[in-house]
Amino acid sequence: MANRSFTVCEVNDRALSDGGRYLSATPAGAARKAGIRVMRKRGVNSVKICVRETTQGGLGKEHAYRVRRVRVNEEVMRGGVPVLYEYKTVIKAVKH
Repeated sequence: MANRSFTVCEVNDRALSDGGRYLSATPAGAARKAGIRVMRKRGVNSVKICVRETTQGGLGKEHAYRVRRVRVNEEVMRGGVPVLYEYKTVIKAVKH
């Protein structure tokens, strides 16, 4: 599936003038990427993100999601090296 482009139009029901550009095959994937960035910057574990499609020829629809970080502290082996995952990202569609 081809990548589409999205921009963030709202965070926690507050409009943004410059929402950046996120490439993903789905609006949920773009909201996940944007949500992780906002949560790290603000130091919170949950945000409501609204993304709008900006792909050339796209419909420009807006999609809203609740993005949360859940602490897991899970260790997995990658090429014989242990890698520690501190958070798991959970995303759920909500009404805009």
